[in-house]
Amino acid sequence: IERFIYGYFFSYYKKMKPLEEIRLSEMYGDPFDYGKKILDIRIGDVAKNISFENDPILVREMYFALTQLYYDSLIERGSVTPDQEKVWKDVCLAGKAITGSFYRNQGVNYDAVNTFLVPNLGDIIESIEGTGNLESTFRHCIYRYRSVYHFGRNLPNFIEEIGHPDTLVAVATGAFEPAFLAMDILEIDDVLPIRHSRVSRNDKYPRFLDNGDSSYPEKLLNEKKVLIIDDMVDTGKTMVRIESLVNQFDPKKLDMCTVKKFTQVEDPLERVRELGRNH
Repeated sequence: IERFIYGYFFSYYKKMKPLEEIRLSEMYGDPFDYGKKILDIRIGDVAKNISFENDPILVREMYFALTQLYYDSLIERGSVTPDQEKVWKDVCLAGKAITGSFYRNQGVNYDAVNTFLVPNLGDIIESIEGTGNLESTFRHCIYRYRSVYHFGRNLPNFIEEIGHPDTLVAVATGAFEPAFLAMDILEIDDVLPIRHSRVSRNDKYPRFLDNGDSSYPEKLLNEKKVLIIDDMVDTGKTMVRIESLVNQFDPKKLDMCTVKKFTQVEDPLERVRELGRNH
């Protein structure tokens, strides 16, 4: 039944590229559970290892550490230049390609690394070092990669129910990996990250990149079908506040999903669909 459904999606939804049923462990081995141990990664290690083609798991980890650090540095700056915005879009396109190839058992797409990431490393590192935030915890790896894989496998079923979104919103920075995977599966080239890190960053309200465009992010949200993606929901406070922010821009439709869901909080969080488990 599942194979028939996925075949149906591929035939009739032109903007859908579902994951096949595969065993990631055959290529990558048993993943380390970063949820049990917080690791610190320094920016020099990232720059040194990002193009290390013999280890796709290392490159994936370095990429997401770099992405987390760069995004946080842009948020802390308060505003971004057009050049920084372009670099960020390249980082997202690299993430789409890297994550898509990784979860299709193809390792890392090094063409994307060399096209979108390597030419921008100098600017990325300069921005990170300029804010003094040189360490990244592996929030993106809080679950074994099988959970993100199951998120990707279950996403097309969810999309059949809600309809194809126009805009993806990633709750930064833990949701970057599932959001980039969703970009690949849904063949979308952009994502709107919104950060509300109440503990590690002391954010008092949800924050998105300020590019000086008064119509941003309205043009991405107003009258659009929006899908908010988070890595997990616990107390539900972050998701509720981000949902409230998005609703201020009058989306046509708003749906939410997560890799993991622990909360027992009801409405509106009862509408959050957990996708990151083997149904």
